[in-house]
Amino acid sequence: MVKNIQKYLRTTDWLDSKVPFMISIALFLYVFSDTDIQWCELYVKIGAYFLYTSMFLAFSYVINDFTDIDVDIKAGKHKVMHRMSKLSIIVSMVAMILVGTGPMFYVVENKLIFAFYTFFLYLTGAAYSVHWLFRFKERGLIGLIECSIAQKCLPLVPLMNLFQTKWYYLVMFILVSFVNGLRYILIHQAVDYENDIKFGVKTFVSEGHNKYRIAILLSFTIESALMFLVFIRLGFEYHFIFLILITYCIFEKIISIVVIRYMKVDWFCTFLAVPLESLYNVFFPILMATVIVLRNGKMFGVLVFLVLLTANCFKGKAAFLKVYINSKVGHR
Repeated sequence: MVKNIQKYLRTTDWLDSKVPFMISIALFLYVFSDTDIQWCELYVKIGAYFLYTSMFLAFSYVINDFTDIDVDIKAGKHKVMHRMSKLSIIVSMVAMILVGTGPMFYVVENKLIFAFYTFFLYLTGAAYSVHWLFRFKERGLIGLIECSIAQKCLPLVPLMNLFQTKWYYLVMFILVSFVNGLRYILIHQAVDYENDIKFGVKTFVSEGHNKYRIAILLSFTIESALMFLVFIRLGFEYHFIFLILITYCIFEKIISIVVIRYMKVDWFCTFLAVPLESLYNVFFPILMATVIVLRNGKMFGVLVFLVLLTANCFKGKAAFLKVYINSKVGHR
């Protein structure tokens, strides 16, 4: 039952690869905001935002599968959705919207603006796949960019309403998320290059833009610079942050060595271990949760929650560390 629900919501596509970073951004914005709230209220706000982002992402993936039911069946794909009636699928999507927006509507201050913005958010989430809403998924690079903005950037905007945060911090994280989305798009197209050429699929990479690797490196550089500024800002308040940053850099270096030297793969253009992925989905979330606990020990539950949320991603990254250690032991 649980596995079927996970497959239906496609949690593997967003729960440990998008949500942890969004939650950590919320924690960062809270730490450097003018908001003075009690620990129990912070629990409520973080919980509400978790539901808001999770249900929106689930809705986006479910409605995508819903619009492709006939195509997927013809292609021989078997999904949980194919055994459900269309009415039950629609009801489930309505339930996602209510579960995701209800708690947030309760905790935000400007409810009217939040309502209008959330309507726009779900509209963009549906526009990627719904035929009468542009169906951006069939519009090449523009479609992938729209998907990146909808899933990675727009869910961050309500945080301005959730905490009295400084706008430039939020803009910085939106920019990081946008550039990161572009980098994933380019990596995806680079990985699919041969198949796209074979079947005549037009993408930015397959249409002859052979400088895509430069674009990937540029995106990586921008993300790294912005996240370095984030760590610098944190380091002013908590000096141990710099030790965490050094630890992460060593960890990322080990991953790159394993991918390049032992797997013989271009580290920047593969999904085996995307650069900065462990920073976004493991190190930064755990770091921000730790900062919250240091500020108030009653927030320990947030740390436990993020440890569980990032465990799967960490397990995957730890496998590279194991390969590296075994390679060193084997050469002795």
